[in-house]
Amino acid sequence: MSGPNATFLRTFTELEHCLKRRLGFKATDKTMISTLIDKYQERSSLHTEDCDIMRRLCGIRNLLTHEHSASFGEPFHISETARDWLGKVLRKVTEPEEVGARFKRKLISVEPEDSLSHILQLAFEKQFSQFPVFEGDRFRGLITENGITRWLGRHITTHGNWLRNFDEVFVKQVLPEETSERDRGDIYKFRSVKAPVTEVMALFAKHPILEAVLLKDGGNNRSAFQGIVTQWDAARFIEA
Repeated sequence: MSGPNATFLRTFTELEHCLKRRLGFKATDKTMISTLIDKYQERSSLHTEDCDIMRRLCGIRNLLTHEHSASFGEPFHISETARDWLGKVLRKVTEPEEVGARFKRKLISVEPEDSLSHILQLAFEKQFSQFPVFEGDRFRGLITENGITRWLGRHITTHGNWLRNFDEVFVKQVLPEETSERDRGDIYKFRSVKAPVTEVMALFAKHPILEAVLLKDGGNNRSAFQGIVTQWDAARFIEA
């Protein structure tokens, strides 16, 4: 086989090898291409369209491979459109957009001794709903709009409508509220700043309680944190 059909088959084989690398399989692994595509789709619902294209291209590959014969030659000639689609999905698998390309940014963080007044002022000024909490160089958790609301509700339920001066309420007092009522899962996760953006976005669909994904570039100190992706970011995300 030669020409465009041979090029298509070589490119499809390259796609298969790239899927194995992306999914952590060895090059010699005998897992079927259909299974590789299914597992790739499981990584992110944003992969669905590409996976549907791969399945159609896989059918074309099978016809070219199994229906070719010395007597009858090639069953058909691959179209330029099919070659273009194969090239597009191959690039997405081999060169996925990194989450840091869009969401690497300076973190606006707070400390355990900061007051609730300070947090509310920051939330209003920055239009943020989630703030990482650091004690010195150590990450302590995430304080969120939901956690503050629950703390206020608990305080009013316990003490009536009287509210304390928010300058006398500190992050370390509110922070336990983030986990006390939400033991169904983590409200934050960590991912590499180099992780595929589609797979980071998929975390919010898989974990409805998730408030934010904190992006890291190695290490655990404050300087290793390179950005944050929030529920609001995920809701507005459009793949490039």
